[in-house]
Amino acid sequence: MQILRKWRLKKAWHQELKAGLLPVHDRLAQESLDLAASGDLQLPDDFNVRFEVMLLLISRVLWLLKSVDGPDSPRVQTLWDLTFEGFDQSLRSRGVTDMGMSRRMRKLLGHATGRRNAYIAALEKADRTALMEAISRNCLNGASPEDARVALLLDHLEKIPALLAETGLSLEQPCLPFPGKTG
Repeated sequence: MQILRKWRLKKAWHQELKAGLLPVHDRLAQESLDLAASGDLQLPDDFNVRFEVMLLLISRVLWLLKSVDGPDSPRVQTLWDLTFEGFDQSLRSRGVTDMGMSRRMRKLLGHATGRRNAYIAALEKADRTALMEAISRNCLNGASPEDARVALLLDHLEKIPALLAETGLSLEQPCLPFPGKTG
């Protein structure tokens, strides 16, 4: 009985955490859509461009959350999960069938993880050159890191803390793991 009670408490805690991060995800998704649709990137407004821009923006947020919460941040994992739920929903709305979905999502996860790791590594080291190279390679199909579009995307990254404040997400208080978490 104790195990079932703890499981229910943890599930409720996780649902509350997810509900608190959903506005962040939705705001980042809207920012990605707006940026892709604006024409400023001089790229087609399609899933691939939106995917790349969303990964860039979400990586900055994940890095910020990780710096506040620590390496095992439940907010980081929850926001990453929400991001992939959003990608899954987007693909389904475009007619990708259930039969091909798991294969497509595994492929996307592999690409996304590599990109996220490159962005976060550059942010952790405060290596602007590495960040510019990653942005040009991933978001702009290998354009020069000196391309004005790289600067545009960097400007959007700098606006992330203000965007988070709009959603009510606090970067002042860490989010601790579920009480009683072991290992």
